Amino acid sequence: MKIDLATDLMQRFTESLLKIRLEGARTTKRYFKHWAESDLGSGIAYIEFDGELPTRQVEKYGDRWFSSIKRSHPEIGPGLIESTLSESGLEPQHEIAQAEFEEVWNEALKHVQ
Repeated sequence: MKIDLATDLMQRFTESLLKIRLEGARTTKRYFKHWAESDLGSGIAYIEFDGELPTRQVEKYGDRWFSSIKRSHPEIGPGLIESTLSESGLEPQHEIAQAEFEEVWNEALKHVQ
């Protein structure tokens, strides 16, 4: 009887841990692309959000790249927008695939000085 109870408790514990890990592995990340304006002129911005919070950002103006690796850029200001996803004004038509964002992010990293 004690062995069955211990086995049952261990199985429940293992199932609970697995559930926690699977739920933690789910991502709430979303990716967006939109036109941007700065003192450098027109450009394009790519932003990653985790839930409501911006986590990474890339902006490109001509051949100049900026990323959120730096907190701020003298030419364009903060490296990461200061608004939540719902405050950002981004709409579903601005959403892009993770692969597109990662490609741009990796390209931007090649140009970081």
